[in-house]
Amino acid sequence: KRRASNDSAESRAKRRRLPAQQRDDEAKPAREEQSDSESDSDSAETTYSGQVNAEGEPHGRGTLTIDGVLRYEGRFRNGLKHGRGTLVFLNDQSTLSGVFVDDELTGLGEWASGDDGYTIRGMFVGGVPHGRVVEYDGARVVFEGEYREGVRHCELGVLNLADGGRYQGGFVNGEMHGDNSTYWFNYEHFPNIVLRGDWRQGKLVRCRNHPKMVFDESTRTSISSNPMARDPFESAVVTVRKATTEMAHPNEGLFAAVDIPAGVVCSFYNGLRRTQPENNARDWDDNDNAMTLVEEDDEQDGVVIDVPAPYHELSKYCASLGHKANHSAHPNAKYDKCEHPRFGFIKCVRTTRDIKAGEEITVDYGYSNNDCPKWYRKYAN
Repeated sequence: KRRASNDSAESRAKRRRLPAQQRDDEAKPAREEQSDSESDSDSAETTYSGQVNAEGEPHGRGTLTIDGVLRYEGRFRNGLKHGRGTLVFLNDQSTLSGVFVDDELTGLGEWASGDDGYTIRGMFVGGVPHGRVVEYDGARVVFEGEYREGVRHCELGVLNLADGGRYQGGFVNGEMHGDNSTYWFNYEHFPNIVLRGDWRQGKLVRCRNHPKMVFDESTRTSISSNPMARDPFESAVVTVRKATTEMAHPNEGLFAAVDIPAGVVCSFYNGLRRTQPENNARDWDDNDNAMTLVEEDDEQDGVVIDVPAPYHELSKYCASLGHKANHSAHPNAKYDKCEHPRFGFIKCVRTTRDIKAGEEITVDYGYSNNDCPKWYRKYAN
């Protein structure tokens, strides 16, 4: 029942699919019987304003709107989008821009999301990325490599994850897929901590330098196939020892083993997975290390991860250590979400300021005085 504050909504390592390109027969405006060089024509589905040819077809510069769904502004030739222009998808304001040939974006172009600053720039064929591209999330480079028919597909590409991780290797049908690939937990600040191995359909199936670090997502009954195999990144960056905060429960805490900059994922929160309704039916004392991973809504029950007894003891489970971070009203870290090459989609602990080696790492559990375990109520009072 611990609730993460300021959860990241990012999970953009997944492939992005572009809106379907409007085809020729859908995108052509209705012909008007006129020979003027300028036209303002309307039909039940299409409006066009701009230059036309002798047959009344768009020819030259103009603006075409279709069903209130698409708007194209740019050059036409004999009724088709042809030349430099921009296609706007009005439902989400995403855009497709560049040079159009016979109604489709072909060559160097750009697709841009209308709401979150995500863009794909590079080669397009038939209106979709095909060839060398670069993906951006604002100014941050997300992916560099090649696309095939709208998805990542290449022998060597680089994917920069929102949690600081980086994958360099092959891609097939949008997924990480290749031999002798390399994964950095944090390329910028800890470039020497890596996994080298083979990925299949987005999953690490063989790790050459850490053999137990293969994809091993937890279930309702299994927290890990190797519960005592420590994560190589955590082993270098954090440690567990006697807590210094009075809010410790039990008397253990998560500490920085090295200096950790602000904004860095420093620890991982793996656990057994159960539904939110199942978790909410349990007593607080049984949910001491339970954490909401996916919120419940009208379409799904929600997912909770938990580190229950006996796994809360380091002698029984030390594959991840995020559950050892104690609560503080003045925390130096927060809970976030991440994609881990071994655990899959889990929670993590991300620093909110620079933390010195030896300093305890704390988070805000997000409890309220009316909805909290007994130990928290005692200290809160």
